[in-house]
Amino acid sequence: MIVLPQDSHVHSQWSWDAPRGDMERTCARALEVGLKSIAFTEHVDLTPWDLLGARIPEGFRAHLEDGILLADPLDVAGYLESVQRCRQLFPDLRVLSGLEVSEPHLHEEAITKLLAANEFDHVLGSVHSLAHLARPGRAPDGPVTERPASHPLLAAAPGQAKMPGVRVEIASSYSQRPALDVVRGYLAEVVKMAESDVPYSVLAHIDYPARTWPASAGPFEPELVEEEYRAALEALAASGRALEVNTRLHFPAQVLDWWRDAGGQAVTFGSDTHQPDRVAWEFEETAAMVAAHGYRPGPRPSYGMWARA
Repeated sequence: MIVLPQDSHVHSQWSWDAPRGDMERTCARALEVGLKSIAFTEHVDLTPWDLLGARIPEGFRAHLEDGILLADPLDVAGYLESVQRCRQLFPDLRVLSGLEVSEPHLHEEAITKLLAANEFDHVLGSVHSLAHLARPGRAPDGPVTERPASHPLLAAAPGQAKMPGVRVEIASSYSQRPALDVVRGYLAEVVKMAESDVPYSVLAHIDYPARTWPASAGPFEPELVEEEYRAALEALAASGRALEVNTRLHFPAQVLDWWRDAGGQAVTFGSDTHQPDRVAWEFEETAAMVAAHGYRPGPRPSYGMWARA
């Protein structure tokens, strides 16, 4: 029987996009399914997104202004208090604090300042958007409205020379670009993020564009962009960071082969759940696949990263 690895990518009510999140219920569920360790990696999304008119859940509409979505800032103090409370309520569960920071290479000063001011156990870096190709009345990737400038974390970076422009969330990017170009653009952005100095330790969901891959483009096959995948994985390996095996979708096994070829030394597991009942989703099957590709747990199998054998 495979010991379940740590779920290193979990969201609770402290993430702006998790209206059904509940940290205490997630901890209780984690113990029910046999987890020994969990990391709550709440969203820090500073990039303003144009959804290009796409339909979004009712609960997200409060974040829209002039068609642009800007996430609410994370209440760091409240979140860390909740983590501490769960540590007391669930002594048999190792509860880690963490963040998932979107496009940290575009917000280096703000993210670095946030990480320096607080102690987090586990920090994910992720890409959720691409440059805007065109927007009526504005240059591509041009300046945004005044609302993002009032964002507390952005305002806390007075030395920042240029406010990041409006970008397009990956799902909406398929309306601007051919499907494979969206994946190529995403992986190119992963390279830039891997080459940055922002102190995150793990790349989240390298297969993120596959979640919203258009059916009209046929089945998504990673081999069609193998060169770009390998370039992203090589940049990540060179940075010394780990690769997350995300279980929102069936993780492509060939990507693990390419990660080994790139010299990748470690992987983590993440359900990326935004509600309690999907914590450690399909972890047993995924752990078996990862082990078959040459990665093994450390001395405490339920904790931390798995290392290359």
